[in-house]
Amino acid sequence: MSIFEHAVEGIFQSTPAGRLISVNPALAKMHGYGSPEEMIISIMDLGHQVFADPNCHDEFKRETEKLGVVRGAEYQVYRKDGSKIWISVNARAVRDEHGAIQYYEGFIQEVTDRNTGILSNQV
Repeated sequence: MSIFEHAVEGIFQSTPAGRLISVNPALAKMHGYGSPEEMIISIMDLGHQVFADPNCHDEFKRETEKLGVVRGAEYQVYRKDGSKIWISVNARAVRDEHGAIQYYEGFIQEVTDRNTGILSNQV
């Protein structure tokens, strides 16, 4: 087993179109899925199935396109059962030789307990 499988933070790779490429067990569990495979198969559109506000996924993509990275961005997201949690995301864009974004990869922590409800990305 690798650090990917044993990490306590969620780790992901996703496409600009909103599909998951890979997730680790911690991220699947955070979102209420029984396995990474179940989460990857179940989510076809991160913007509408995961982000409580689909505009936040667009914002994530714009920031990553512009800056190459997103650090400490907080979003409200859905779990598999429809309940909502807050997450903090640190991610980067992975680009091809022409500069086009191929996918995003990063780390996610659940921050529901520390969230005061006054965040700029609040739904």
